[in-house]
Amino acid sequence: MTEELKKMKEEIKTELKKELKKEIKKENRKMFKKFLCNMLNCAKKPKRNDKGLEVIESQKEEITSLKGELEKKEKMIESLKKENLEIKSRIEAIKRECEEKDKQLAILSQTPFVKLQTLYKSLNPQTKTQLQNTLKGEDVELFASAVLNLDSIWEVASHLFRENNYEEAKKVKEIFELVFDDAKDVLKLTYQEVNKFDEELHTRDNQSPISGEIKEVLLQGYLKKGKLQKKSIVRLG
Repeated sequence: MTEELKKMKEEIKTELKKELKKEIKKENRKMFKKFLCNMLNCAKKPKRNDKGLEVIESQKEEITSLKGELEKKEKMIESLKKENLEIKSRIEAIKRECEEKDKQLAILSQTPFVKLQTLYKSLNPQTKTQLQNTLKGEDVELFASAVLNLDSIWEVASHLFRENNYEEAKKVKEIFELVFDDAKDVLKLTYQEVNKFDEELHTRDNQSPISGEIKEVLLQGYLKKGKLQKKSIVRLG
């Protein structure tokens, strides 16, 4: 009986040792794994947040879309800038063209033909009637008739001064001087010199006293080939 008990004890001890070794191995494995995790920083990964990822993906798509719109707008702005530059260039070209035409018109307006026609058109109907047999035609023809009838133009201006119609008289006087200055070399014309009043050489206007010094020359007389053609009309004061 004693032998059997000893045998049983030995068997139990053996089984316990085996179980103990198994448990020690398990614990050793656990400790080794923990050690490895600590060494390799193998902490537990946080749980995946699917909703957060969806929001991020949605925001990425929105940003990509906005970038595309921004690129389109930038291209449109560049295109508009080019169009603006082209329009500015065309405007500058038109301005230069207009300025050139204005210069040409200014030069043209200074020619005797155009000046004469402009002055003639500015006269009132009554004055034009007085000149209807003196100034005829357009442009060159009008100017030629003025040269041929220079004495008559002077007479109309003289009459208007005597009638105290100074506004129209000055216009006709300007016509006379325009034609005179252009034709004087050909026709051998010279203006009369006006210094001291002389009844033989000058004519007083209606506003002048009987005697006195010359205050103003209203219409200058002239000579043709050295011979007096028209006496100057003066105002005494």
